Amino acid sequence: MSKIIKITLMDEENKCKCQCECKEIMLDLEDYYLFEIDDIIKPYTPIFYKNYGFLTFIIKIYKNGLFTQKIDKLKINDQLYLSKVKGNLNEDILLKFKNIIYICGGSGITPLFKLLDFYNNTKKYPDKITILNSNKTKEDLIDFTIPSKLNIKIINIFTSFEKRIDEDKLLEIFENKKQLFILCGPDKMISDLNSCIDKNFNNSTVINL
Repeated sequence: MSKIIKITLMDEENKCKCQCECKEIMLDLEDYYLFEIDDIIKPYTPIFYKNYGFLTFIIKIYKNGLFTQKIDKLKINDQLYLSKVKGNLNEDILLKFKNIIYICGGSGITPLFKLLDFYNNTKKYPDKITILNSNKTKEDLIDFTIPSKLNIKIINIFTSFEKRIDEDKLLEIFENKKQLFILCGPDKMISDLNSCIDKNFNNSTVINL
C-alpha cells in the first residue's frame, strides 16, 4: 500500500501564512528530506519539482516496516521533524544526457516522480527514459502518470517468480554508450549494479540516489 503525504513547512522562510497553495517552496532537483519520528530517520523525496504551500510525498507503507507504520498513523495537524539535504543528482548532470536509465527497487521508485516533474516543467526532454522497476509482486507497484511529451519504456521485474536485476539483465537490454544510469534501492542491489556498470558500461555515467 502507498500513501500520499502532504506536509506544510512551519519555518518562517517557507510557511504559507494563509495555508493555501500559493507560495512556492524553493527546491533544487537534488534536494530531498530526512524524516525523523521517535529517533528513527528515513530519506524521502518530494514527488514534485515545483511545490506550492506544502510538500507532497508518496510513501510505500510496509506491513512490517517500523517507520512506515508510524507514517501511516499520522493525522492532520500532527508534526514531525524534516531536514533538507542535498543528493547527487543535479540539473547540470541530468541535461548532459539524452538517454536516461532509472533502475530502482521497492520504494526507490519515488525519486523518479520528481525527475519526471522536472522534465515536464522545464520542457527539456531527453530522447528516451528506460525504467527498470523491481518489486516482489504486482501488488507492490506504485501507479504514476507519465507526462505525454516523454518517451518512456517501463520494465517491471517481479522477484517472486523471476531473477532480480543483474548483469545478464543489463546486458540483455542496454548497450555500452553515452547514457546516464540513475540507481535507487537497497544497498546490496546498488553495490552489485555499480560493479556491473563499471565492468560492462564504461562509456556511461552512474549516479546513486
